[in-house]
Amino acid sequence: MKENLEGICAKIGAALISNDANLGVAAALNQGARYARDNSCAWALTLDQDSVVEPFLLQTLADAYARFPDKEKVAVIGSDYLDEKRGKSLIGKERYRDPPWIEQATVITSGSLVSMEAFDRIGPFRENFFIDHVDDEYCLRARSFGYKVLLALSPAIRHSIGSARATKILGKAVWTSNHAAARRYYMIRNFTVLAREYLFSHPAWIFKTLFRHLGFALVMVLLEHDLPLKLRSMGKGFRDGMRDRMGAIDRTGC
Repeated sequence: MKENLEGICAKIGAALISNDANLGVAAALNQGARYARDNSCAWALTLDQDSVVEPFLLQTLADAYARFPDKEKVAVIGSDYLDEKRGKSLIGKERYRDPPWIEQATVITSGSLVSMEAFDRIGPFRENFFIDHVDDEYCLRARSFGYKVLLALSPAIRHSIGSARATKILGKAVWTSNHAAARRYYMIRNFTVLAREYLFSHPAWIFKTLFRHLGFALVMVLLEHDLPLKLRSMGKGFRDGMRDRMGAIDRTGC
């Protein structure tokens, strides 16, 4: 795999930063952001490995920035995305809405532009989160510094959360993400930390996300496999989040 990536990067003139171990999403984002900053880039584009980029992604993000009046306050510009499995976008707005952006508390990593000037002031992505809610924590911290988080309303990437699968219940499709036990651990642990740190400054986001997690948990209980292991992992994640036990975990221990 590494040799294939090196060959592709050499062919297209791209830089490849490779690690000998899995350092987590946040560490990789920081490596990329610092490379962009050190090479005099004003913005870094962040993507997930399972996202499909539309040809107009950068133009969509640039248009949102160009139309925003308080440009020096923008830390992150995210993109709405089309979930092809569910057949709908996150926000569901028409492509050419005016203005082409809305302010959000958080946006997902994939399809986002991160300001390098803001990155230097806000600080890096939180590496002890390892994975899950890394983007949320960065956005909430940016807002605590007085920055803005924008979402461009034109769906400019195709992206699905988890290994989504639909089950018909009373004629209605109910979707479950089928995340592994280790991912359930990180989700709950890191959200617990966010709830402790941002409850009073961002209560609406915290409660909305809490109810979303509860909904995910209910669907998981009803429809997913490996339920005992996943429930144990979630319980461990909550305990570790309350005790500030952070960083990567042994996946076999979930």
